[in-house]
Amino acid sequence: MLVKLGKLDAASEVLDRSNLQIDEVVRTNVPWTGALLAWSLRAIALGRTDDAAALYDALRPVAGHFASNPAGLPVGAVDWALGNVVSALDLRDRVDEHFEAAQAVHRRLDSPTFLADGWLDWGRAKLAAGNNSHAFGLLEEARDLSATHGLAANLRLATESLAQLS
Repeated sequence: MLVKLGKLDAASEVLDRSNLQIDEVVRTNVPWTGALLAWSLRAIALGRTDDAAALYDALRPVAGHFASNPAGLPVGAVDWALGNVVSALDLRDRVDEHFEAAQAVHRRLDSPTFLADGWLDWGRAKLAAGNNSHAFGLLEEARDLSATHGLAANLRLATESLAQLS
């Protein structure tokens, strides 16, 4: 949330405090996946690719699953985070694999919010990779779904990304 609000210094402090002690995380505790997913997205937003790469390795074994936070609230498909990580690491050959898997999970959940997040981030990954034709369709999906369901932040980001294609 801090990253979405533009409070990057505060988000970086949270990541520093967490110390990314991945090996010390109790992997038998369900919420660890949600915490690692959140950490990976925060690391990407802050440009901390070394941290993101370590988190990719930690999350990869649970690809195909859905993550929740310690309170049990859903945070998205693990593959959504993995897609964002490989995009940030410029591992383009893995981007589609992870986002396709994430969207399959999000479709099964029938979740407009998670679907919009997935379309948006996949489209932005394609845009960053210079694949404008594929990015356009994904970003349109994100924009339309966000508009229909009142997802203001995603609507703004999708619209801004589509403007880059004009």
